[in-house]
Amino acid sequence: MGVEGEDVFEENGMIQDDYRIHFMEDHLIQLHRGIDEGANCKGYMVWTFIDCWSWLNAYKNRYGLISLDIETQKQTIKK
Repeated sequence: MGVEGEDVFEENGMIQDDYRIHFMEDHLIQLHRGIDEGANCKGYMVWTFIDCWSWLNAYKNRYGLISLDIETQKQTIKK
């Protein structure tokens, strides 16, 4: 899940990305249900560990679990 303008969610130097936590939590709940019903699943992967460039929208949407400041290369862990 990528979000444009994540800086508006920043609090005390950390991006409060509860929306992403809930999004992933919901997916994992459904995945668990599927496994319980016999689905063959070996794992779950997020799109990217750190914010990355996308062919669709460059750096407009941020997909990573860690925020990357493009100009300074500073990395900040998201909630």
